[in-house]
Amino acid sequence: KKFKFSDSLKSDLENFISSQNFDGATSYSFNTGKINSDEIIFFTDGIENWNEADKNKFFDGIKIPVFTVNSSKSANYSKLKKIAYQNKGVFVNLEECDVSSAVEKLCIEPLRIISVEFNSKDFSDIFPMQNEIVEKGFSVSGILKKKKGKLKISLGRNGKVEKVIEKTVSAVDSQESEKISRLWAMKKIDS
Repeated sequence: KKFKFSDSLKSDLENFISSQNFDGATSYSFNTGKINSDEIIFFTDGIENWNEADKNKFFDGIKIPVFTVNSSKSANYSKLKKIAYQNKGVFVNLEECDVSSAVEKLCIEPLRIISVEFNSKDFSDIFPMQNEIVEKGFSVSGILKKKKGKLKISLGRNGKVEKVIEKTVSAVDSQESEKISRLWAMKKIDS
């Protein structure tokens, strides 16, 4: 259902949500091409259990931000973050924040990784994915094919670069390869 921004928006949303019959079934097989809106706020636990044939096609080709909101203790957090980040949205976990913080997350554009540039002869399988949010810090992992390589990481908001970080990575300097391998594997699974 589409809602217009007005003084009664909060009560209109509350009344609509309260009147719904939630059966616990979730399907992502809806036509996002017919959505005429500025953004989507998608309330889900991220666990698709109905019509799983299209489970990897959700939000394909959509050009507006998708915000995922979860209030369940058991959820597919990786999928919820992936949907949000791939579509320039934000994942809001109501189990970890109050309503005021949730509204702030939905209204204020966070700092994001806009791009990670590198020479493909030096690196492969670089993570994180584009549009990932940088909160308290971030890490980049990948496979270094040579002894050294350079990364150029661009951070910003609304697609505009605010900061560029250039880093030379050396295999010789790495002393915690087991921890780095695990970090890379976790990021690969999440992507």
